[in-house]
Amino acid sequence: MLEEAFGLLEIDHMDWMIRQKLLLALIEKHNGGPVGIETMAATLSEDIGTLKKSLSLSYADRILKRTPRGREATEKAYHHLHKPLKNPHSRKS
Repeated sequence: MLEEAFGLLEIDHMDWMIRQKLLLALIEKHNGGPVGIETMAATLSEDIGTLKKSLSLSYADRILKRTPRGREATEKAYHHLHKPLKNPHSRKS
């Protein structure tokens, strides 16, 4: 049933799984970011090309913010994963 829903929405199941792993790692291991693509690929043990493909989809732009230092989780990302929003001023640089 889930595969059928993804098909109707034209979402690749593996891309969805990678994005979920990326969001969790970004929030839980990197305090919401910013994190560069190389660091995220290493954290997830994913190929950089695969990760770039997943991040190029419009869904990623709605829940991740691009900065010169890397991607950051937005408030929507925390909400999507039902995680408490961290105070952006308490993030480690």
